[in-house]
Amino acid sequence: MHLGAGTGAAHPRTHRRASTFGADREPGGAALAFAVAFALHAGAEPAKDSYKETVDQTFALTAGGTFTIENRNGSIELSTWDKDEVRVVAEKQMKIGGGWSLARLIGLKQSPIETDADAQALFAQLAVEFSGDEKGRTVMTRYPESRDVNCTVSYRITAPRKTKVDLNTVNGSIQVRGVEGEAAVSTTSGSISIEDVIGRVRAVSTNGRVELEGISGAIIAKTTNGSVSASLSGEAHVDDVEMHSVNGSVRLYVPANAAFSIKARTVNGSVKCDLPLASVSEQTRKRLDGVVGSQGAHVEMSTTNGSVQIGAVS
Repeated sequence: MHLGAGTGAAHPRTHRRASTFGADREPGGAALAFAVAFALHAGAEPAKDSYKETVDQTFALTAGGTFTIENRNGSIELSTWDKDEVRVVAEKQMKIGGGWSLARLIGLKQSPIETDADAQALFAQLAVEFSGDEKGRTVMTRYPESRDVNCTVSYRITAPRKTKVDLNTVNGSIQVRGVEGEAAVSTTSGSISIEDVIGRVRAVSTNGRVELEGISGAIIAKTTNGSVSASLSGEAHVDDVEMHSVNGSVRLYVPANAAFSIKARTVNGSVKCDLPLASVSEQTRKRLDGVVGSQGAHVEMSTTNGSVQIGAVS
């Protein structure tokens, strides 16, 4: 059948484009979505904004043993005592990711963490795990594989004075005090403070200052963004020292009667040695190669943007 002029013009079909917010654009759509969500979780306790728990465990650890922590988000503090045991206090905290509460309220986003049971299930995945025996203990932190929560675990440790420690985190500061043994610590974003250690020290950060005080032993101290300073014990002889930064000053304070060779460098800054030099092979505003006292340990210091200073312990 052919449409003639007398039948009138055909009316084109109207195609309505689907909207990703279709339900919300209809009258009462948001209220309906909220009602459905409410019905699904009727009687269930809603998720809280944050969850906390303290883990407090004590284990046998003989003098001369090793203690290791592997963490991701959170600070680590370690002090010592005269007991053959180590106490670990871990403060666990989980916060529900930003914006979920408001998003759920106005119906724009459905969070997988709607109820307290949902949140508790995730919080249970934030675990502090212990392994080892009285000769060596290890603490591992396990985190939930979820982008909907922010988790931290901060540690306070009390260990035997004669302990070899290895402490590692990614986002958090590290403090160590009173160890008579090797101390190796590392963080990516956080400061490092180590005091009164008898033994080799290795302290490495990327974004944060490194401060060592009262050290008797070889030193490796590095950071990228931050200052590096070390003060040796007043009665200690100088062992090999490496101190490096990129953006920050580098300072070393040694006993007045110390003996060592020194190699110091900077690019944008100056090098200064307040101790008398027994011999010098090179000395400019930005470079120093020489010997303090007699030939002994080797000291190497460098930075790109900052000053380098060697002085006596006050």
